Amino acid sequence: MKQLAIFDLDGTLLNTITDLAHAYNYALDAYGFPGYSVEEYQRLVGNGLVNLLTNCLPEEYRDEDTLLRVQTVFQQYYNIHANDNTRPYPGIPEMLQTIRQKGMKVAVLSNKPHRFSTFMVQLQLPGLVDLVLGAREGIPLKPDPTAVYEVLQHFQLDKQDCVYIGDSETDIQTGRNAGVDTIGVSWGYRSKETLINSSALVIVDKIDELCKILVDN
Repeated sequence: MKQLAIFDLDGTLLNTITDLAHAYNYALDAYGFPGYSVEEYQRLVGNGLVNLLTNCLPEEYRDEDTLLRVQTVFQQYYNIHANDNTRPYPGIPEMLQTIRQKGMKVAVLSNKPHRFSTFMVQLQLPGLVDLVLGAREGIPLKPDPTAVYEVLQHFQLDKQDCVYIGDSETDIQTGRNAGVDTIGVSWGYRSKETLINSSALVIVDKIDELCKILVDN
């Protein structure tokens, strides 16, 4: 059995998309920019706050000053409303509890800003995660493998001791770049077809199936 499971957060452990959509649309609307549907945000999220806002803004307004102002409004709103509708996917807490009881360490690695990542894990998955790393200044975002190596160093483990789990093509590429075994999950924000096209070698559709793979691996 692997000694460490590294999980993506949004779309893998927590269903955050409704609160994210509301916050992004609130920030965009504050400056007169059009918003997007929840379904559209499912395709946009995953590569960090600044990248998403850049893609959401009209090209002529993607300057640093506009990005900063919209980002500030987003953060102020999301700081209050991040957990209005956000919940773990059904079965996630039980799965994490099971693999921890079997001796696995659990880490979360997210492109969501670090303070939001830690706050949400503490609230939604209390006592079930050993380490949370969100987006931090000076650390490249996924799919760069730097943060994966940081997690491995924290637990003093090697690549072969670890499995990475996520719901997007960014996650699949992260695991590949880091040289660790990677599992794609189809209940998140990307389609199963997207995961297949990203060359995911293992894709699971159910949380109990993932639990069995992790315990038996």
